[in-house]
Parts: sequence; C-alpha cells; structure tokens
Amino acid sequence: MSLESGLNVLSVSGLKGTALYTFKADDGTIHSFIWKTKKGNVYIGLTNLLNDNLIVAKQLREAFGEKAGTTLLYLRLEDISPMSDEKLLLQAGIYLHKRHIPFILAVIPVYLNPETGDKVYLSDQPKMVKVLKKLQSMGGSIIVHGYTHAYRYSETGEGFEFWDAKADQPITSGNAEDPPSILEKEQDFPNEQAYHSYLEPFREKEETYTKQKLTRAIEDLTSSGLYPLAFEAPHYTMSEYGYQIASQYFTSIFGQVQLSSTTWKTSGAPPFVTAPSMLHGMTLYPETIGFVDTSKQNPLGEMEEHISQMIDFEGGVAGGFYHPYLGMKYLPELVDQMERIPDSEWLDLKKTKQTVKTDKVEIHTSGDGTIQVKNGVSAIDEFFDHHRQTPLEKALWILSAVVLLFVIMFVSYTFYLRATLKKRIFKERRSLG
Repeated sequence: MSLESGLNVLSVSGLKGTALYTFKADDGTIHSFIWKTKKGNVYIGLTNLLNDNLIVAKQLREAFGEKAGTTLLYLRLEDISPMSDEKLLLQAGIYLHKRHIPFILAVIPVYLNPETGDKVYLSDQPKMVKVLKKLQSMGGSIIVHGYTHAYRYSETGEGFEFWDAKADQPITSGNAEDPPSILEKEQDFPNEQAYHSYLEPFREKEETYTKQKLTRAIEDLTSSGLYPLAFEAPHYTMSEYGYQIASQYFTSIFGQVQLSSTTWKTSGAPPFVTAPSMLHGMTLYPETIGFVDTSKQNPLGEMEEHISQMIDFEGGVAGGFYHPYLGMKYLPELVDQMERIPDSEWLDLKKTKQTVKTDKVEIHTSGDGTIQVKNGVSAIDEFFDHHRQTPLEKALWILSAVVLLFVIMFVSYTFYLRATLKKRIFKERRSLG
C-alpha cells in the first residue's frame, strides 16, 4: 500500500524483510516507509503523523499483537455558553436522546462581551440552566470547555483562553490590560537550568491564572446543579505545564493535544483512548472526525471522509462535535454517518470512572451511571466570584459591609434611645399625674 503524495517522508532502508507501506519520490523511485523484518520487527519511517497517524497506529497495533476491538463513538454539542440559544440546544439533545445516544455537553460558564468587558454568568440565565439540567438527566454529560473561552478581549467561543494566541506563547498575565511579555527562546540561554530559572516567574503566573479559571468553572457549574465530568481546552490549546495543572482537577480530557510548547499551530491525537505522559495522568478521548463546517460547499464532506477512514481502521475512537446553533439541518445525517461504522458503540461518560475536584467540590462517577457530588461552595463565595474578581474589589466589598453594619447599629441605637426617652417621659407624666 502506498502513502498519499505531497508528504515529507524519511524512508526505512538497509533491512531484509517486507515493505508494508511504500511511497514514491519526486524522481519516481519507490521507497519503503514501514518495513517488517523476517524476525517480526517493524520499523517505521518519519512523516506527518497528524495526517497519517491511522497508518502508523494500525501497524503499531499489529506489531504488539492487539486486536482492533469495538469502535467508540462520541458526539459533543459544542460551545454552549450563557448566550447560546437554549431552544436549539434542547432540540438537538432531545433528538439524540430519542435515538438512545448519550452525548457530551461542552459548557462555557461565562460569556465575555469583547467590546464592553461585561460578563454574563450561566446562573443569570435560568432558562439555559433548566435546559442543561434536563439534558443532563436525559443522557448528556457535562464537560468544562474553559471558563470564558476567551483571553484578553476576545469573544467567548473565539478566544484561546489558556494560550496567548497573539504572542503565540503560554499565558504570561491574567490581566487583560497588560501587554504580553514576549518570552525569550531556550537557545538564548547558556544552559537548560538558566532557561528554566528565567521561566519560573512566568510559570507561576500561568499556574495562578489556570487554577483560578478551572476552579471557577467547576464550582460555577456545580452550584447550578450541573456536574462536569471532564475537560476540553478551548481550541485544544494549552502548554504542557497547563496540562499538568489541569490534571489536578480532571482525570479526563477531550479533543486533541497541543504538541508543542512554543506554538499552538501543531496539535493532534492518536485514534485510541490513551493516557500520554504529557497529560500527567489524564485520559484522552480524542477528536478524530472533526465537525460540521458550514464554510465548505459540503459541510459534512470532511467528516464523512474521516468516518470512512475509521471504518477502514477498525476499532479506536470516532469522536467529533456539532454546534447546536446549526439547528437540525445536519445532525440526523451526521448521526447516520457515524452509526454506519460497524462494531461500534456510543460513549456514555457517566458509565466510566471519572473524578473532577477543586478544594471545595468533588464529583465522582464509579461507572454505574450515577454521579456523586460534594459541594462546599457557600453563597458568599458565589457572590464574590460572580460580582468581584480582584482582591482589592473584595476588600472594598468587605469594607462596605462593615460600614453598613455600623450604620445599622447606629440607626438601631438611635431608635433605642428614642424609645427609652419616650418611656421615661411617660413614667414622669404618670408620676406627676
């Protein structure tokens, strides 16, 4: 079998055995890409693994003697924010429920207006919360899709929340008004230790920013009766240190993985459920078939092509996403296409073992379809998180509360004095009778 044309490939040579895959060079000569020796050893050349990972994965599976198994299907209803159309979301969820399909709800708890900086919280939209709770009870599993899905003044659903896309580097400041601190390159330092020492204060800022976002996302959803079971990084972008931080909150992540620490433009995922070391213990449920792209002449075309590839691959994961604002125009056909994959089953995240936690919230699934929740978030915590973000603003609110308390005490004491004075005057009048 031959590779597709237009790829950069390093061949395998100098071995005795059989070529399993070949490619044709520009001069017309045939070279081997994957080679199996007489002893059963398999050698794989180098190519763009993001395009041809199915070829490599298939050969690795055979080399390790693993059977294909059942193909796992999943479909995410994507970019659900407080400003989404709850009617269209409900329509899509009910349709999937009627077809007995468990589904994923990728929820963004806060909508950020890029022009004004104003925020709309999910708790401010009771109709949306009601719809999400209903869908959660109908087979939907909530996952955290960022907190605002925005960084600086980008719009929710468009921004790269855990990566500075403008500077194409990790987050260096949580303040939207701060210009990005352009990070120096490793080659600019005499040794690795000096470079890591330089990065340390920036990593501390990234850690503070990321922990705050993930904590608020989990706790906001939980306080609304919505129980997230996993994480999806906005636009699949995050530094490896960001993944390490996220692993303290989630046991699973959906989508693809950013493969570089220096740019967001390289991402990918294997076609299996895996737990790569760079995710620090998190299980990856890969996105492998894409999404309905209405900018294309055939919006379902690329998804159909990827689904066909998964049929040929056998086993693995056929995971994709759908934007509810598209209505029902493409959803039935997409589901039909996914279900034509033989020997497949739909992922029910509630029937897997998951843990999501913060210092105040713990959410567990043990695999039987039920969710156990411990919520220690107080009403005061919610108020401050929703209405004031900085320590200074919190201090001003506390000061205001203290002043208000003194005013109430002063007014109460004034009424007390007046009441006491009236009683004394009344007694004096009676004694003079």
